[in-house]
Amino acid sequence: MIMLWIAAALLAAGSAALVMQRAAQAARAVGGPDPAVAVYRRQLSEIDDLADRGLMGDEERRAARAETGRRLLAQADAGAAPVSSRLKPGTVMAMAGAPAVLAVLIYAVVGSPALPDLPFKARLAHWQAHPEQASPEALGVLLEELARRRPTDPEPLLKLASLDMEIGDGAGA
Repeated sequence: MIMLWIAAALLAAGSAALVMQRAAQAARAVGGPDPAVAVYRRQLSEIDDLADRGLMGDEERRAARAETGRRLLAQADAGAAPVSSRLKPGTVMAMAGAPAVLAVLIYAVVGSPALPDLPFKARLAHWQAHPEQASPEALGVLLEELARRRPTDPEPLLKLASLDMEIGDGAGA
């Protein structure tokens, strides 16, 4: 079972590495011109074109150019983020790996990694020895085992059906 978890962890780490690699490539490619700025510049040229064809008056032209210019300046200011505010790739990798490391540390402190597994037969023997400590699900397992040992006795099956109804398993009852 531990091999399954090791394989799952390796697959998750590989997937995270691929995602981080693609994110780093995209971050390097961001240095190009902002497409929103190009849209506003095209709007300015269209406003001039409409005014030249006589479809827009001088007052409307000035107001439209002023509004588009304000939007262009606002977009240019928003796109010029200072370099110091960008996260370094190492910082992003540390932030991505921190939850996994934290989970392992919490499990090492709170969990019981050295505790051996308790096989089903051992649990069944414990439940049979102490049925008053058994949960309703464990009592259901005990009644099923009793029904298997005594196939002609209807009493364990009736008790099991009653227990299933109490638990809320109508189909099982």
